[in-house]
Amino acid sequence: MIIFIDSNIVLDVMLPNPKMFVESNAVLEQGVDETCILNALDSDWKDFEDSVQHQVAQQIMAEIIVTRNTEDYALSSVRVMTPKEFLKFAQET
Repeated sequence: MIIFIDSNIVLDVMLPNPKMFVESNAVLEQGVDETCILNALDSDWKDFEDSVQHQVAQQIMAEIIVTRNTEDYALSSVRVMTPKEFLKFAQET
């Protein structure tokens, strides 16, 4: 099973959110590894959440990141598309 974990779950653990820490930490232990978080922290990306999402996309060997904020992924090594671009791409392939 491939799952994608929203970066808010990561923040629940890193910033410890007392209401969400236990469950979020348990989820992270099943998915995102420490390397993704450390790589995101060590990157040149301006937005931590985008950096984590990019690191996870790399880790799961995603071919495409679909986002409305393509400009936020200028440093991405993974191909980035808007929803409209992805729908056109999916139709053509």
